[in-house]
Amino acid sequence: MLAIKGFPPGTRPTVRAISNRLCLRHNSTVELINRLAERGAVQRQPSPTDRREVLVELTPHGEELLHRLSVQHWEELQTSGPALSAALQRLLEDPLYREAIPEPTHAALAQEQPC
Repeated sequence: MLAIKGFPPGTRPTVRAISNRLCLRHNSTVELINRLAERGAVQRQPSPTDRREVLVELTPHGEELLHRLSVQHWEELQTSGPALSAALQRLLEDPLYREAIPEPTHAALAQEQPC
């Protein structure tokens, strides 16, 4: 739901675009959308410009559900965030970890694909 809500204005939330954003195969994304639709969280609409495309949008119920989940996750991060941050800092300072993980080069970062 957050992937759908997070599309920039003017971006069409097609099944393909959602698949790309989530780094999932098309059929996996369709199954997720089916589950959300069964629960009334999203609705599908045919694209007005391309009949092969289906646009997906959050319903008012989906918006409310996403808001409740966001609040719950925010509260969880407020309580567990400091401990997670401290654990990550200890890991990054561990010499064994630093030896095991090579520093990425600028060339490697430039070639890295999002999925």
